[in-house]
Formats: sequence, structure tokens, C-alpha cells
Amino acid sequence: MLRYIFITITALLSVFLLFSCGKVSNPVDPNDDNDRPPLDLTIPQGFDYSTTRDLSLDITAVDIDASRTIVQVYNDDPLGGGRLIDQVVVRAGETVRVDMNLPTYKTEVWLRSTLPSGLFSLHIAEITQSVNAVQIVTILDETEPASALSNAQGSKSSLMSGSRSFVTNPVTNDFEAGDRAVYAAQCWIFQATTVEGNGVISGNFSMRTGPMTSPINPQVLTSPWVDLDGSGTLDFKHYLDNFRGTKELTVLLLDNSGNANPPVVLYYHDYETTTALQDVSIPITATGIHRIAWVFRGTGGNARGFLDDVSIPGMYASNPDNGCEPLVPTTPPSEIINNYPADGVFGTLAFEDLWPNFGDYDMNDLVLDYNIKITSNGDNNITSLEYTKVIRAIGAGLDSGFGIEFPVSPSRVSSVTGQRLNNGLINTLGNGTEAGQSRAVVMFWDDSAEIMGKFSNTQPEQAHVPEDTIRVTITFNPPVSRTELGSAPWNPFIFVRGNRGQEIHLPNRPGTSLADPSFFGSFNDDSNPASGKFYLSETNLNWAINLPESFVYPRETVSIMEAYPRYRAWAESGGEANPDWYRDLPGNRVNANLYFPPSVER
Repeated sequence: MLRYIFITITALLSVFLLFSCGKVSNPVDPNDDNDRPPLDLTIPQGFDYSTTRDLSLDITAVDIDASRTIVQVYNDDPLGGGRLIDQVVVRAGETVRVDMNLPTYKTEVWLRSTLPSGLFSLHIAEITQSVNAVQIVTILDETEPASALSNAQGSKSSLMSGSRSFVTNPVTNDFEAGDRAVYAAQCWIFQATTVEGNGVISGNFSMRTGPMTSPINPQVLTSPWVDLDGSGTLDFKHYLDNFRGTKELTVLLLDNSGNANPPVVLYYHDYETTTALQDVSIPITATGIHRIAWVFRGTGGNARGFLDDVSIPGMYASNPDNGCEPLVPTTPPSEIINNYPADGVFGTLAFEDLWPNFGDYDMNDLVLDYNIKITSNGDNNITSLEYTKVIRAIGAGLDSGFGIEFPVSPSRVSSVTGQRLNNGLINTLGNGTEAGQSRAVVMFWDDSAEIMGKFSNTQPEQAHVPEDTIRVTITFNPPVSRTELGSAPWNPFIFVRGNRGQEIHLPNRPGTSLADPSFFGSFNDDSNPASGKFYLSETNLNWAINLPESFVYPRETVSIMEAYPRYRAWAESGGEANPDWYRDLPGNRVNANLYFPPSVER
């Protein structure tokens, strides 16, 4: 009878361990040789496995022809596919600090400054230190200061050239007045461009650019504001006088919403394809007040672009007597939208769930993708966070819940919506934050497997389970300053086994007020709150990682090091070597060791 009981208990223990992470590899005895990570990494003290870093830009509007500008920060060239990662209102003469969390491999960001007039400028900010100064300057051309724009604008009575009226439908420009000041007074913006009588396309004059030698110094012609009715075509002709280096023309549709939304690309031409005359006609379906911008850019050589015979389908809608503001004036934006990690980009959180014991280090026990929509008011204070969370994989049998701690008092949160708390494990206050916390903690769900189920999407021989998407909105009232709230992703964590106190955080992120400190320093964990070490082993191995883009995670029982060969050098160098080890670049991945949904080509 005793033998039977012993066998039964042993069998149950084996089942429990199997359902802990899909394999029997983690007995509770820390002296057992099997209870060791499947790696022999030598990790430097203090390394926290960060793939991102907190950085700040001090943005100063030093020479802008307006009372304010909206500055957008992109992860790459905004006219070449770069993603918007932040935007703020900067008033003339003031400095605004933008705190960001960027991939460690990034060495520069691009900025686009847009004035209420529609005039914009591009800047590259090199990231060389924790705080980087950026000066916003509006440049019209090689010789004139920004104030030349306002000096060129005259009263409505001066906007006639003989019998030619600028108030037309469609709005046209053949440049035959021969003087760019005439057209500037009609609210056309010449940015490093002019009206030229040599090399013309038709008639006696055309618009001509300056030398296109740098992508951050675009040569731009911007139309007056035009009220589009959703019909007709945008017509123009263009060519390049010769080709050296790289040269391109991008035609943008700019809105007058006042929040400098990324412009719509109407047309793109790479002059490497042909420099010959192009006669362009583009259907326009947009309605409302917009501007059209012809943006010439390039590198190397002194090639110049020419533009002529412009026709825009709509009614002239600028007010020359009021600084060329649109007839429906722009107002300072009341709402600014940013996204983390970037617009249209999802980051990934990946967890091992056997803490304080080691697991198999495949980082797939819980894999979450996330994008955060951050809404701010016109004073750059944050009013809400809207999370889109996608549970992609549950490579384990343990129950787990997920939450985030924010560095503000719970009273700063006015409401939380969209939570999935159905198992009686979480006590919340009336505003939706978790009770008993000194800081605002928002619990998103208390059972990761409620929809997908356990052991999902880590073994390709099993059927793929549709991902589980959860949207949670956190509202602040009064709004929280960007400085007070700090940078995303804040302090995300899971708790396991239905034990609210058994939290698992990113390395060196402390537990919340409800974390059970008795787990610290037990089994394989070497957390020491007195020294600021959290959720790392004695050999500095981690149980969680955050990636600034969607992560192709390892297959079941395959360690992250086997799936990503450059992970070892990155970790052992304290993050200095191969900071982009997780990206889809040559030599970074072993596809056979990664999990891909059946529909994804490898």
C-alpha cells in the first residue's frame, strides 16, 4: 500500500513538472545537476538584457517663421519609409525634451518640423549621449533666412500680374510671371527653389530647384492651400537636367489638421530610372483643405530638377492677408497621437515561467506582442494609453496573469477599460488599478490561456492556434507629464501558478508592492533588493526579455542561444556586441530552430 502511494505521488509530480513548461527538467532541488540552465554563458554583473535604451532629445525651435511647429521623430527617413515614433508641439524659442526608448542599435533618428503654413524641414539627430540637443531651423533657400517667407507675402491687391488672377479653380501655376516673389505673395512656398528662364519645360519660365546634394536639405515647392472636392486630377510636368549620385521627386498631400500627420505620398519618381520629361496626371480623391508639396532630394552632383504646368483640382483656399493661413484656419492641436515602439510596429515581451527555478531558456512560455497608442494634449501631457496586446504563444502549462506597473500614484489613473479579470485573483479599485499597490498597477488579465489554451504555438507539428488580442485603455485625469510618466514599456510582469505574489519581471525591474519577497534568493534566483538586483540568477541569467520589434521566438525546448547564434556574444559583452542580434539579418537566425506559423514563409 505504501509502495502504491509512493508510485502515485511520483507520477503526479512528474505530470506537474511536465505541465510546468512542457518537459521534465526542473526539479525543485537546486543541488540537482539537472536543475541548471542549458547554457554556459558568462554574463557580466549588472547586465540587464536591455535591447533598448532611454534617450532624450532637447528640441529647440531657434529659427522658425511661426509661433510654433510640430516636430515629428522618425526611426528613419520619413520620406523613405521611416516610422513615426514621437511628435510634440514646440513653440518658437522654447526647448522641449522628448524622452524616448529606442533600440540600442540605433545611432540616429530623423526629425520633420512642420509649420502651420505647411512649410517643413528635415533634420538628422545623431544619438551620441543620453541627452542630445537638436535645433529646428526653417530654411527657404541657400541665401534667405526663414523671415523671407513673410517678407515676400503681400496684400491681396498686389497679387495680380497684369490680368492674371491667382484665385482660380483649378489652382494653376505656369511660372510665366517670371518672378518667384509674385507667387510667394500668392502663398506658394519656394524652399531652395526658384523661377528660372533657362532649361524651361514650356513657355519662358519654369520652377527650378537648387543643387540636390543632401537628403536632409530637400528642394521643395509647396502650393497654396486648396479646397479639394474629391474629383479631378493633379497635373504637372518635371524632369532632371542631368543625373549624378541619387535623385528623386516625391509629391506629398499635406493636411491642415494642425497635427502634422504623416503626409500622403501621391507620386514618387526615381531619376535613376529616367531623367527625361515626365507628363504626370494623378487622380485626386481627397476632400477638404490641403496643400501639395513637390519634394526634390538627392546626393552627389549638382543636378537640378524642373517643374512646370501645375494644375490642382480645387478652389484656392489661402488667406494672403493673414500669413497665408488657410481660410479654415489651423489651430494648435488639442490631441497628439504617438505610438510605441513606433507607428505600426509591435514589440515583444517573452517570459520563462519557472522562476525562481531555471527553465529551458527557450523564452516561449509566454510571448506577447504589444503596441501602445499614447495620446497627449496640446501641452504634451499624456491623457491616455491604449494597449493592443497579442498573446502569440503559451509554451507552458502554468497559469499566468499579466500586468504593468507605472511610476505614478494610483490616484493619477481615472479609469481602466478592457481588462480580462475573470478568476477572482485580482482586487481592483474603482478606477481599475490594482488594490494594495503604492504605484499604479494595471492588471490586463489573470489567465493568459483563457482564450488560446496552454501549450499553444511553440511546436510546428501541432495545429496553429489563432492569436489572442486584448485591448486595454488607461486614462489619466489630470493628464500626466511625459517626464513624470517616463518612457515605455515601464515595468511589465507576469505572475504564475495562480499565486499573485509570484511575479516575474524584466531583469533588474523590482517587484510591485504585492510581490512576495520570500521568493528572492531562493533556488536559482539571486535577487537582492538591497543592491538593486532583481530577477537574475547567480550567473546573471534572465527569465524575461523585451524586444523593440516583433520577435520570432524559439521552438519548444530550443534555447534562445541555439535559435539566435549571436545572442551569446551580445549577452557576454553586456550588450556591446551584436545589438541587433534578434533582427532578420544574415547570420542572426537559425530558422529551423524558430517557430513560424504555417502561413509564414521562412
